[in-house]
Parts: sequence; C-alpha cells; structure tokens
Amino acid sequence: DGFSGAEIEQAVLAALHSAFAAGREVETTDVLRALRTSPPLSVTRREQVAALRRWAEGRCVPAE
Repeated sequence: DGFSGAEIEQAVLAALHSAFAAGREVETTDVLRALRTSPPLSVTRREQVAALRRWAEGRCVPAE
C-alpha cells in the first residue's frame, strides 16, 4: 500500500503503546488500525516522491 519500512515500524510501535495502555497483548488489528490512521508519504507527497524518482534515474544504483 505504499508504506515504507520506517512507517510500518512506527505503526507497530503505536500498536504496542495502544495495546499496553489497554492492558492487553498487541494484535494484528492494532497494527492495521495504526496504519489506517496515518496515510503513507508515498500518497500524501506523491508529486515530491515522483520528482525524486525521476531525478534518481541514471544517477543512482537501485538497491536490491
């Protein structure tokens, strides 16, 4: 869905905090809820990401 690894990590941390505050174990639904409440930067900054990708073409080596 366009989330970066860092954004997913923050969603997991938010889910952990939420579950801890509720006095229970973290569940997948907690992580999914955290992801739904914060759209990925690839969506909210679509134009800037596209411009950066165009700039990187031919200048950078893709990570594998």
